[in-house]
Amino acid sequence: MGLKPLVSVFVVFACASGAWAQSAPTGTWANETGNQQFQYGGSASDGTYLYLFGGYQYGVSYSYPQYYSATVRYDPVNNYWTTLAYMPVGCYYNAGSYYNGRIFSMGNAFYGNGAIYAYTISTNSWTTLSATLSYPRYYAAACALAGKIYCTGGYYNGYSNLCDEFNPANDTVTARATMPGGTYFASMAGIESLGKAYTFGGYNNGYLSICYEYTPPSSGSPNGSWTTKAPISNGSAQQPRYGPVAVALGIRAYVMGGYNNGYQNTTLEYNPITDTWAQRANMSYQRYLHGGATVGAKAYMYGGYPTYTTCEEFTPPDFGLPPNTPTNVAQTGSRSETALQAQADANQYDGWTNNQISFSANVTDPNAGQQVRLRVRVKNVNTATWTNLDSGLTNQGIITLNWPVPADGAYDWQYRVEDSYANSYPLLANQWVDAFDNVTSPDFRSDQVPPADPLANYPSNVDLYVDHPVAGYATLSWTESTDNGPVAGISYEIQVARDGGFVDIEAQIFSTAGTSSYPVQLTVSRFNKYWRLRARDVGGNLSNWSPSLTFRVVYDDHLDHGAGDAKRNCGFSVPAATRSLTGLLYGLALLGLAAAKCRRKLA
Repeated sequence: MGLKPLVSVFVVFACASGAWAQSAPTGTWANETGNQQFQYGGSASDGTYLYLFGGYQYGVSYSYPQYYSATVRYDPVNNYWTTLAYMPVGCYYNAGSYYNGRIFSMGNAFYGNGAIYAYTISTNSWTTLSATLSYPRYYAAACALAGKIYCTGGYYNGYSNLCDEFNPANDTVTARATMPGGTYFASMAGIESLGKAYTFGGYNNGYLSICYEYTPPSSGSPNGSWTTKAPISNGSAQQPRYGPVAVALGIRAYVMGGYNNGYQNTTLEYNPITDTWAQRANMSYQRYLHGGATVGAKAYMYGGYPTYTTCEEFTPPDFGLPPNTPTNVAQTGSRSETALQAQADANQYDGWTNNQISFSANVTDPNAGQQVRLRVRVKNVNTATWTNLDSGLTNQGIITLNWPVPADGAYDWQYRVEDSYANSYPLLANQWVDAFDNVTSPDFRSDQVPPADPLANYPSNVDLYVDHPVAGYATLSWTESTDNGPVAGISYEIQVARDGGFVDIEAQIFSTAGTSSYPVQLTVSRFNKYWRLRARDVGGNLSNWSPSLTFRVVYDDHLDHGAGDAKRNCGFSVPAATRSLTGLLYGLALLGLAAAKCRRKLA
């Protein structure tokens, strides 16, 4: 739906061709208009412009400390720079972010504190907020996510693993869950569609390639939580670095530049869906401790060591169109009715299965040859923990995931599809589609509990008289079983044997569901017969065998031999009940036996 079963995944696909080898798009860089020198300051974007503030901006002003408090704005549309209001004080090694009309600067190495300054765009003015970071530090990283700004890491008498949550609605700071490790000179990016924030790289007694994922606070985790993800790499080798800039474009994060035994111009792409890294197009210039941010659908990098006055524009790779809406989305199991959504009335067959369920869909993509995947998550309705199934990338067509249901109960499931570039249906990475396109619960039920043992009633320790000397019918009756599934789905396996160990089986039959008696044709014998039964429910689970009962099948010729009836009935006719061809032959055989018996009596 917390269940952690062993999951078996089998993939079935329609195409028989081999794996599709695709050439990954790289994105492109373009040089833009430069401006005065900039390094180790804060940067942010309001979605229209790139802002640089604090840091070393020699050229805006030539007087100390104004070149540490300058604010400039880059207009990508007009390729133009504007000088804005100065910060209240000189500031450098500060982190920057934007939310709702204000730019925020966090931390200040100039004074060795955790000061927070706010720039209001509409009034072109800075203010010093009363709130400060929970611990004085600088060299920190920051990003906005879901209406909050998160500031992580930094340095002040040691390397910090702290995480502060700044609330722009009331300008307050709350300490949240600490990162798995300390870092400074790191970078951050928040991916709104995923609801996650990421801290990348930095320095801590060496260059770091860390990638930490932050999940904001929830009812189950009031301070949020951190998870260590795949380290920064170019797809094959780790790429530790400090002083890069990280930005979010779509559902991916990009780590650009940085320093590791030399200046870097690399662009490294992180895919949170697959937790993988890839290298994209390189910048024209090497840089670290630079500024940068996402503006619209592109990213802009500016300044930093050693190219202090250069500006570059990044156009991300074209990953094509998302997959088509999947068709023939289905669940299948042990019965034909499993394909139907379970009903509120558990006595209906719909949605019932045994301990196996399969999920399938026809997955296609507008981009010919693009590989696709089916993802399903399933949970017991009484839990909050989902079990995730993933087909992995495969050819377009019917994809099936088989899941061994871990326990008896009612279940819900959801699905989504993705292609090899992490385009998806639905579009957002944290969205799922409910099975049967509705929120009705449950979607299916698994019956793994055996039915109650039935009780054999009759015949028990009696003689059953039949009209034929060779064989006849005995009607067996019992008390029915009960079950957690549909009672009408319970059928019975019946055995009649010539011995109490049920080795010499005379009859073994299976009743239809919902019965409490059944006629069985048995041979006439002066010896006891033994019978028992067991129940089978809608999930195929079997009860125990019932205690066995005994009886005999005895021929009754309806003659009073003491009154001489046998002598007066030596003329025979075929009974009406034997007038079919088979019955006629059977009847003639009986008459032959009776005639011979009569002759012996008359002799």
